[in-house]
Amino acid sequence: KNELILCNNDYPYCWILHLPSGHLYRWEQSIQSIVGCGDMLLAQNSNRMIYNLNDKIGSSGEIQLITKPLQLVPDTYTRLRQIVWRMQASHCSLSATILAAHEPDGTYKVIHRSRYDGSIKGHLPVRILSAPYKYFRLALSGTVSPDTTIDCADLTYEIVENNKLR
Repeated sequence: KNELILCNNDYPYCWILHLPSGHLYRWEQSIQSIVGCGDMLLAQNSNRMIYNLNDKIGSSGEIQLITKPLQLVPDTYTRLRQIVWRMQASHCSLSATILAAHEPDGTYKVIHRSRYDGSIKGHLPVRILSAPYKYFRLALSGTVSPDTTIDCADLTYEIVENNKLR
C-alpha cells in the first residue's frame, strides 16, 4: 500500500520505492508477473514461487555486509564500547562481527563476534570493550527474512591518548 514496485522480468532484482520515506531499495527477486485480487497482491518469480507482496511472504535470504575501514578520530586510538545497528527483521539468524587494525590496509583481527536469532524490532545493540585501535570494520552475515531493513550503525567509543582514557 505504501510502496511502488519497479520490475522487469529480464532483471534478477527489482526496485522498491517506499513512498512515505522516499527511500529506494533493491529486492533480490526477479518478478515475472503480478496479479492483484482483493487485499492481496501476488507476484511470481522465475522459479515459480508465489509471494504476497502486501505481507512480504517469501523465503529467507542470505546477506553478507562489511563496511569499509572506519577511522573514528583521525590519527588517534579509540576503544569501542557499543554498536547499535538500526534495523528491523521479523526473523533472522545473524552473526555480528567487529574487526580492528592499526593500519587501514593492515591485517584485521576479530575483536568481537556475537550471534542473534529471532526478530529485531528497531535496533540490535552490540556491547563490547575493545582494546584501542585506529581502524574498525563492522560485518553482518547470515539469513534474514524478506522484510529486513538496515538503516545505519551508531557507535559509542572512547579516545585513548598515551594509554589513558580521555
